[in-house]
Amino acid sequence: MEKVTVEYDVYTFDELSEEAKEKALETWNANNDYMEIIDTFVELLESLNLPNAKIYYSGFWSQGDGLCFEMSASEMHHIDLNVLEKSFPKEYWEWAHQFAEKMNCVTAIKEDTGVVVTSTHRGQYYHENSVIIDVEPLEVLEEWRTWEKTEEVVIRLFRKLMSEMYAFLEKNYNYYSSMECFQEIAKGNEWRFLKNGEQFD
Repeated sequence: MEKVTVEYDVYTFDELSEEAKEKALETWNANNDYMEIIDTFVELLESLNLPNAKIYYSGFWSQGDGLCFEMSASEMHHIDLNVLEKSFPKEYWEWAHQFAEKMNCVTAIKEDTGVVVTSTHRGQYYHENSVIIDVEPLEVLEEWRTWEKTEEVVIRLFRKLMSEMYAFLEKNYNYYSSMECFQEIAKGNEWRFLKNGEQFD
C-alpha cells in the first residue's frame, strides 16, 4: 500500500477573486434554509397560545410569496408578555408584543365565553391570505353583532401576525444572503477556500 499526500492551494475569503467569492456565496445561500428562524417562530407561537402550528413559507422574489401557518383549534387565553420578553430576542418579541396586547384585549372582553381559533391552508401559495381563519366562541352568544366585530378583529390580527413573520424572515434573508454578511462569517470562522470558491474546511 502506498500513501499519497495531496497538496492544495487554499485561500482566505479576501484572497479570492470576485468570481470565486460569488460562487462561495451562492453555495452558502443554497445550503441555508433558515430553519433556525422557523424553529424560533414555532416556539414563539406556542408562547402566544398557538401550539403545534405548522409553518409554510415561500420567498423571496415572487408576488405570491409569503408566510402562513396552520393550526388546529386553539383556545386563546391571556398571553404573558413577560414570557415573550424574557424568552426571545427583542427583534422577535417587538412585533409579537403588539399581537399579544391586542389579543389580550379580545380575550378580556370575551373572558366569560372564550375564543377558539383555527387556521387552515388553502391553495398553492403561502401568504397571510392563503389561509381560512375560523374564530368561534366557546358558548352560544346572544349578542351576535358584537361577536361578528370581534371575529373580524381576530382575523385581521392573525393575518397581520403572519405578514409580520414573513417580513422578519425576508429581512433576515436579505442580510444573511448578502456578501457583507457571508464575508463576516467566513472571516470570523477563519474558513479557507479553494481557488474556485469551494470551501476547503
